Amino acid sequence: MHRFLGLTLVLAAVACGDDLPSETQGEGTGDSGDPSSSGASTDAPADSSTGIDPDDGSSGSSGELPPLELEVEAFTYPNQPMVIDLAFSAPDLDLTIAHATDPGVRSGPQLGQPEQTWARVRGLAPQTSHELQWEAMAPDGRSASGSITVDTEDPLPGFRPSFTIEGSGEGYGGYVMFDLLALTPDAPASLFMVDTEGTTRWHIGRMDGVIGPAAVFAGVKVRDDGSLLFIRDYTVFVIDEMGTEQLALGSIELGLPGLHHDVIELPSGNFLALSYTFRDIDYPDIGTTFVAGDLIVEIDPAGAVVWEWDAFDHLDPQRRRAGFEELIFDLETVQNAQDWTHGNGLVYDEASGTILYSTRHQDWLILIDHATGDVQWRLGEEGDFTLTAGSWQYHQHSPQWQDDGTLVVYDNGLGNPDLADPLETSRAVRYAVDTGAMTAAQVWEDGAEDFMAPIAGDVDRLPDGSLLITDSSIDMGIGMIHARVREVDEDAPADPTWSFTTEIGTFIYRCVSSLRLPGETR
Repeated sequence: MHRFLGLTLVLAAVACGDDLPSETQGEGTGDSGDPSSSGASTDAPADSSTGIDPDDGSSGSSGELPPLELEVEAFTYPNQPMVIDLAFSAPDLDLTIAHATDPGVRSGPQLGQPEQTWARVRGLAPQTSHELQWEAMAPDGRSASGSITVDTEDPLPGFRPSFTIEGSGEGYGGYVMFDLLALTPDAPASLFMVDTEGTTRWHIGRMDGVIGPAAVFAGVKVRDDGSLLFIRDYTVFVIDEMGTEQLALGSIELGLPGLHHDVIELPSGNFLALSYTFRDIDYPDIGTTFVAGDLIVEIDPAGAVVWEWDAFDHLDPQRRRAGFEELIFDLETVQNAQDWTHGNGLVYDEASGTILYSTRHQDWLILIDHATGDVQWRLGEEGDFTLTAGSWQYHQHSPQWQDDGTLVVYDNGLGNPDLADPLETSRAVRYAVDTGAMTAAQVWEDGAEDFMAPIAGDVDRLPDGSLLITDSSIDMGIGMIHARVREVDEDAPADPTWSFTTEIGTFIYRCVSSLRLPGETR
């Protein structure tokens, strides 16, 4: 942590939390303002915590309060250069902080020393000089205003200041958060939060030797307390906005052969994640084969696995679809296994106590009773529903229940046995599911041009009713992989109102919306 000093007194730097300080200087100015005084600026500081008691005779015969004078310190953080803290030299102040030129910068209260008032400023460009204007109101009605200039720290690996926005309209007004990975061995792995102008407002980047799919910040979500939950390097992580690890549940410590693709938090505070399970299966045509299936696990924050669901116990391993030929490496047996299920998404519904599980290599969305582990139904080709309109999903990702009971999903479109490969196309699609009649009907589909995004993908409902669609891997098959994120109105599905595209050679696993920056509580 670096410290900037403002006004006339130099206070001892006090670290907040676990971040380590280092020394840098900035400049600040302050003007005292008091409704009962002239409001003129002064050079002499008042007591930094209490001011002067109006009854001790030092304020003159008028009984007026003395002007409020404040010192302001700014703390910067090399581990999160887009955040600074301001410490004001009096407690219980009501603060307003604004950036002189960037209205997208946000501020809010921050825990600090009891004799001070601390504020956190978020969304600042790294390696930049920022002028922050502040107004402060004391509990006794005195006020002061001023400004401080702070130079933020250098950006983290993989940082990009902005993304070029295209489209026919404006974004929904919040933020989008997404992972970004360049598919080269030495590329940094990043996690971005971007506003609807395309400006990066928060970022972390890692160059820690983790490569391949394990490097992705997978299934990331903003928790109620502003921390972030995701899987990376076969481990469930919770980090704070500074990138500081709050919780790490590694697969080795849990006694699991890897964690992958998705993690969600249950109302109990436990975590539901995907792991692997392996068995030898005898197939009439290919003989005994080592096979990988999905193990859904519930993990408590202390690191105990408290519930399991094994795909081999509930699904038929004889059902082999496209993708079975892909391989999963089992660290315990040091063998490659055929990728039978390839789970990639979990959704928990508290009202019904059910888990919706997306299995890519079965082309199914499967509803599981959390209490019993029983499979209630399988949605997709050869499943439990009769399709009355539209077409099924194939190799799908990222299902999401809608408020009206329909189900939206990203349909990669890969592995459709009824279409030749050149005719396959990816899309977002929404189904009405009638569990009484056991029928399903396609009620909406994406209107984008034909394209193929063979892996990953995401679709989520935005607060304004539109859909946020992530085409993770466009043109992967021809070596020109890139990602596209777009906001689509269901009434005009071919015309994105807001979109951006990443450069060739980059990949996004998922992109989700947020009305809060990391660190901001719900």
